[in-house]
Amino acid sequence: MKLVWIMEDLRIIEAKESHKEILQRLLELYQYDLSVVTDDDVDQFGLYGYSYLDCYWVEEKRYPYLFLFREAFAGFALVNKVNWLPENDGAHSIAEFFVLKKYRRQGVGTVAAQCVINRFPGKWEIRILRENQSAIQFWRQVITKLASGRFLERIPDPHLWRGTVFSFKNRSVKSSFPKEFAE
Repeated sequence: MKLVWIMEDLRIIEAKESHKEILQRLLELYQYDLSVVTDDDVDQFGLYGYSYLDCYWVEEKRYPYLFLFREAFAGFALVNKVNWLPENDGAHSIAEFFVLKKYRRQGVGTVAAQCVINRFPGKWEIRILRENQSAIQFWRQVITKLASGRFLERIPDPHLWRGTVFSFKNRSVKSSFPKEFAE
């Protein structure tokens, strides 16, 4: 599958508060997939829940995005400026990133990740739990392309973070993609 073809079919939108239920449902699927890594269980209502979701519409420096492939929801990204490593203070961060299984290994995630990161030139920090080896591989490939191979990959003190942390600078020009659904 060619990336040019994906770009024509992929749309990334900034999620409005009216999209919160959609994002909440996609977060449940994401957390279900990730539960083999996190060992999380659902609550008494059968949900994983995500305590920071409301923050994306009430706090500054939090940016929720939805991915649509051929106008069907295909995933999401939650971007913020919460960093774990002191040297990355002020950097953007991917808090959560998810692509539905149906759209994986087709380039959809790669293009979506590049577009979201290109939206915010400058310093970035991306953290992945050590047990999530496929995500570590995915992000290593994405970041290698975005940062022209110039990035730091480290495993900090396990009391700070239990996994890999990527640090890099994105020097690209701000990309443009629609901020809203066509109403």
